[in-house]
Amino acid sequence: MKYRIILKSLNNKLFKFSLFKILNFIKKEKINYKLIVLPIRIKKFCVLSSPHIDKDSREQYEIRIYKGFIDFELNINNLILFNNFLKIILPSGIICVFKHLK
Repeated sequence: MKYRIILKSLNNKLFKFSLFKILNFIKKEKINYKLIVLPIRIKKFCVLSSPHIDKDSREQYEIRIYKGFIDFELNINNLILFNNFLKIILPSGIICVFKHLK
C-alpha cells in the first residue's frame, strides 16, 4: 500500500524540523521513501496605509508557504509501523496530511 505525507507550513524552521523528524522515523524502520520538496510559494499583499488620501503610501506584506511531501510504501504486515507513525508528535504550525495512494 502506498502512502503520501503532505507537509505545509508558514515557518521554515518548523517545516525542516518536522520533515527531519519524520525522515528519521522512516530511516530507522528502513522503509523505502521518496522525498519531494516543492518551491516556496510567495503571496504578496499591498495595503493602503491611509484610507482617505495619499494613495502613493502603501505597505507591502508577504507570506511564504513551504510545502513538501514524502511517498512511501508499507505492506499489510507493517500496519503496526503505520500506527507508530501516526503517534509522531509534530509542532503546532505544521499541517500534516496522510493520503492513501492507489
